[in-house]
Amino acid sequence: MSFWNVYLSLRYQFKKDSMEKTKRKVLLFGLIWIVTYLVCLLIVKKVLLPKWAGFSLALIPAFTFAIFIYQYIKKISSMDEVEIRIQFEAVVWGFSLALLLPMILGSLSLVITWNNKTGVIYL
Repeated sequence: MSFWNVYLSLRYQFKKDSMEKTKRKVLLFGLIWIVTYLVCLLIVKKVLLPKWAGFSLALIPAFTFAIFIYQYIKKISSMDEVEIRIQFEAVVWGFSLALLLPMILGSLSLVITWNNKTGVIYL
């Protein structure tokens, strides 16, 4: 085998190993987000908390979701094709933000009361 063949095979193996690590990392952060979301949702619904604690607890899943999406975008951005990468990043950002908004609003609706007549938020 020539030096070039050895180099290419090592490079391919390194990239394959790196993609497996990234895949496991994305799955781990996805699992952390789901568990965090469910635990916070149960606590806010079942435990009587002060408003500030409920508000803070309702926002925690947003941070874990943001980390999960960051890792997922990092995984997609490692693709080779420039056009595919641009398209996937746009889809991922749009889909992520579309999921994040209802999640935050749903969590906050358990803690905050909105008065539609006056437009005032009550904590």
